[in-house]
Amino acid sequence: MIAFRAAIADDPLWALFETAIETGMRFSELAALRWELVDLKRVTITVRENVSRDEDAQRIVGTPKSRRGTRVLSLSSDLVEILRRITR
Repeated sequence: MIAFRAAIADDPLWALFETAIETGMRFSELAALRWELVDLKRVTITVRENVSRDEDAQRIVGTPKSRRGTRVLSLSSDLVEILRRITR
């Protein structure tokens, strides 16, 4: 994991990669993530949407297939600091 984190340190999407590592969110959930679903005061991310593609490869934002797919995830203090850093 240390080697991966070193490899992404200069990537413009490093905070997204860190979010994936820390939360275990699926790619489709990360692709639908918006700032209004991130609550740094309550240290949570609400997962309530995902992205898929239709037969013409058009992007579709939808809801998870099951009720368990909609959830609130707790954030680590390290991830909160990363997200605060990129919003400054």
